[in-house]
Amino acid sequence: MSKNLTAQDRSALIKLAASMAPGSEERRAILAGLGGPADLFSVMESLDQLAELDEALSAVTESVQGHFRIASEIHSEVSSHSNALQKAKQGLELAQGVLHNATNIAHMFPDDKTAQRAQADATTMVKRFTKHVEDTQKILRTIAQKQIPPALKEAATKVKTAVTKLLVDPSKMEITYEVVPVSNYNYAMDRHIHSVSFRVYYFIKTDKPRGFKMVLSESAVGAKGVKIGGEYTDSSVLYTGPDQAVTMVRDALKGWSGLVGESDASNERSKLSITLATLLDALVFRSGFGGSNNSTVSNRGAVVENHFYYGPGLPRDGAYEVGAHAYEHMVRVAIANWRKVLDPALAPYQSSIQKVHVSVEDKGLVRTMITLK
Repeated sequence: MSKNLTAQDRSALIKLAASMAPGSEERRAILAGLGGPADLFSVMESLDQLAELDEALSAVTESVQGHFRIASEIHSEVSSHSNALQKAKQGLELAQGVLHNATNIAHMFPDDKTAQRAQADATTMVKRFTKHVEDTQKILRTIAQKQIPPALKEAATKVKTAVTKLLVDPSKMEITYEVVPVSNYNYAMDRHIHSVSFRVYYFIKTDKPRGFKMVLSESAVGAKGVKIGGEYTDSSVLYTGPDQAVTMVRDALKGWSGLVGESDASNERSKLSITLATLLDALVFRSGFGGSNNSTVSNRGAVVENHFYYGPGLPRDGAYEVGAHAYEHMVRVAIANWRKVLDPALAPYQSSIQKVHVSVEDKGLVRTMITLK
């Protein structure tokens, strides 16, 4: 008949396990025999799991060869390192959680050497997994730079030159490379074709926390050609030349003083946006439409918006009240009537306006958005 462990026995076994190397067979055997939920035991068990993952990731990163194969042949290598990066990030997150728990236990029992050792081991694991993340990211960037397709390489160089000329301080832009495994279904062959997608990221540090990121990409399978897009959207279009990138940057960073010549333009734009906001408020009031919110200015003075309720001409319950066909007609009439008032008033400022958009939102709310050049 097996003997039940007393609290003193359990404490002694935990201390014995703590004195052994994380991941060792002897330590695992002791921890497995303890069983049951115990905060310090859970921390030590997690440290063993991290030690095993740490060893596996070290084997992956150390296996990198000094040469790289052509794009169509490196899918397995990219897959292994992409998988390693994912596991490294998961390990880092787990290690940070273990360190948090171990630190709390160490604070509760400041004289307990086992708790202190667990905290030190957790700190070591956080450092190791931080390095694993950095190493695997570097490997993927290196593969991308070594094997970047000629068309993408040429486009990336031209975009760098063009965008650099836009910046007051060129050091605000960072360029990174990435290669990721992709899979496209080929209907003619009735199977998935596995290959890679190469990406070049342009990150510009601005006055906003997220900054601005633009990406050039080219896939070895599927649609051919270099594509260009933004970081925070799934949409991308076929790249046509560096002027396309310049337009994207100028549109996204309009009003930012870090663009050449934008400081003076931004001051003029800010003055005009205030004038237009006041004008919109006055137009709504004089035209006798329903309740209106004060116009707002956003995007560093580049966008002016106004919302107002059109009134009886647009039912608050929309299509539910009058039917879809009738409501669509009422929306068209409302927009046309408002544009008859709006367009003549904006005519003197037309040379500074990029576009004017009018739409009807829920509850008969008419939205006017003016984007300045």
